[in-house]
Amino acid sequence: MKNLAIITARGGSTRIPKKNIAPFLGEPLVARVIKACKESNIFDRILVATDDDVIASVARLYGLEVPFKREFYVSDCMHTDWNGNPIEELTDLDRHYLEKFKGLKVPIAEYCLERLEETVKETFDAFCLLPANSPFITSKTIVDLYEELIENNRDFAFTVARCGKHPWFYCHGRPDNPILLVPGAKEKNGKKLVLRTQELPEVFIPCSPGFYKSHCKNDAQNFGYVLQDWEVSIDIDTYDDLIWCEKLAKGLDNIC
Repeated sequence: MKNLAIITARGGSTRIPKKNIAPFLGEPLVARVIKACKESNIFDRILVATDDDVIASVARLYGLEVPFKREFYVSDCMHTDWNGNPIEELTDLDRHYLEKFKGLKVPIAEYCLERLEETVKETFDAFCLLPANSPFITSKTIVDLYEELIENNRDFAFTVARCGKHPWFYCHGRPDNPILLVPGAKEKNGKKLVLRTQELPEVFIPCSPGFYKSHCKNDAQNFGYVLQDWEVSIDIDTYDDLIWCEKLAKGLDNIC
């Protein structure tokens, strides 16, 4: 099979500007995912899907080609540019996506597969979607996913991690008026249902990355999952995340 890695790395992050190339233990954040993809020895092409020239330059420094940039309708709002101005000059490809998805955000995988076929005349049997801001994705994670996809003849395989705090006890609303996320989780008809977490069924969080067969990208029926360590599920979105994850990666005892 011919396999593609798609590392999603847009440049418009606001909480950490240029988040996907933020320094992490002395290297850009995206570099960790690039290295994991290379070490897996699974991919025929590794693509950093970005709309940003600086991120594209970093990808090239790590030995990747960037044959195209993501357009505005893949990275953010489909009707305006980065400054909020209406888009007036549209290419035929722009019109194709705007018409096809009717104002919805264009799926990044479909866009990348079509652009690669158009620009470098390559097609792929399977692809893996990986976020650039997940520093604990390893080559083992990727290999385990691929084996689940192929050996069990899946359309789609994704990673899951055990939920640290059971959602049975989650609340929403205001702090002064919390509402249980699961109605009746604490009691029913005046009787308490469950008091201890060990009595509850185990719960898992779906997380990235995910591996797909290309012909099933919009209609995956048969899917499987791979249980990974909880660190794999961590995405860096804030400066607190970044600091905490660096401490975790260094193996410090006190990470809080």
